[in-house]
This record gives sequence, C-alpha cells and structure tokens, in this order.
Amino acid sequence: MSKGEATAGGANDAGGYTLVKVLKVVQPEALAADKAKSLAQRLSGQNAGDLSNAYVGALKERVKVDIKKGAIPDKAAETKQG
Repeated sequence: MSKGEATAGGANDAGGYTLVKVLKVVQPEALAADKAKSLAQRLSGQNAGDLSNAYVGALKERVKVDIKKGAIPDKAAETKQG
C-alpha cells in the first residue's frame, strides 16, 4: 500500500459535493473460522431477502396486485394459537 494522503469526492444528493480524506488505516483482527462462517450465513440470508424484496417490488411496478385480507393465512397468528 502506498503512503500519503488519500482523498475522494463526488456530488451528493443534497446538490453539494462531499469530500472524504483517509486519516488512518487500521487492519482488522483475523476472524475465527466459526465467526466467519456465521457472518457469511447472515449476509447470505440478508442478500436473499434483499433480492426477494427487489423482485416483489419490480413485480408490483409492472402488475396490479390486490391482496385480499384472509386469502393468505397469517403465519404469525397461527404460531400464537399453536
């Protein structure tokens, strides 16, 4: 890695410009194998959920969807009763 200043910048959503300067680089501690596996599983699950939400969102934009109350069983209510 080269020594020296590292800066980056770009336009932001507020119509201005954001400038970032790296002041210090810190190397992370090594991750234990079990923690790395757990983290990978969590991220994989989160990614799957994000993809599902994006897919459903895209479908809703293209197709009119009406959800009728009671047509789909409420699993949360079933769990509480069971």
